[in-house]
Amino acid sequence: MYCVIQEIQRKKPDKYGAYKTLEVYTTVVLGKVRYDYRYSGKRFQRPIKTAYKISLHSSSRVNGVVTKKQNVVTTVGYYDLVQGYLYIDDMIADLAIELDTDEGTLYTLIDNKVKPLRDKIIQEFQRTEEYKTSVEHYEIIRLHKEKKKQFAAQHGVDADEYDCCYNVFGELVNPEYLKEIRQRKQKEYEERHRAHEQYRRYQKEYNYNGVSFSSNYTEDERTHLREFYRLLSRTYHPDNNRDTDTTEKMKLVNKMKDVWQV
Repeated sequence: MYCVIQEIQRKKPDKYGAYKTLEVYTTVVLGKVRYDYRYSGKRFQRPIKTAYKISLHSSSRVNGVVTKKQNVVTTVGYYDLVQGYLYIDDMIADLAIELDTDEGTLYTLIDNKVKPLRDKIIQEFQRTEEYKTSVEHYEIIRLHKEKKKQFAAQHGVDADEYDCCYNVFGELVNPEYLKEIRQRKQKEYEERHRAHEQYRRYQKEYNYNGVSFSSNYTEDERTHLREFYRLLSRTYHPDNNRDTDTTEKMKLVNKMKDVWQV
């Protein structure tokens, strides 16, 4: 069994060449003006009408008679190979059953034959203006998407907010909205800072266990509290109570020490 590629000519050229222009247009989403992009203008002409009929040929001998058989897999156009279109899964599955072989063998036969042709066509196409323009547009859009992610991370907003400020070419077209986003971020920062400071003050005034206490004792009061602690500590320390379990009481004494901050 072997694969054959036959060159044929189609009657009409491929009319779906890439667009020549990438342009900005505005839309309004939830009351916000967004600067989206789209392909527009004329398409590149694709004058090559060449297509390729791919078939599998096999032969068998029955009662001394050689029988040859040809199974057409598909016909693929010049520009289909450029774009990587070669959908043959269903056909291969049926042929594998008909020819009593496995799908992997058929794929290998076809790919080994198609690959050199496909590589040659792609190299030719990469020298065209259509390819160069397509690559340029692809890079513009790729950078645009990357900038949207960076913008979202920097300002803490949804990535689509970038489209309300910049267009696909990275040009700032709505500085007022950008200013508004930055003001919102500054306000959120200030609110978080105030909340943090308030929490720090709370920590200073209250312990972590949810037990309220004031740290604003006078020095005389602190002296008395230290005396209370020493007295209670001596009274309930386990070393001084060998016949009685005072562990829980001692834990409470130490907790009081933390609450009193002495």
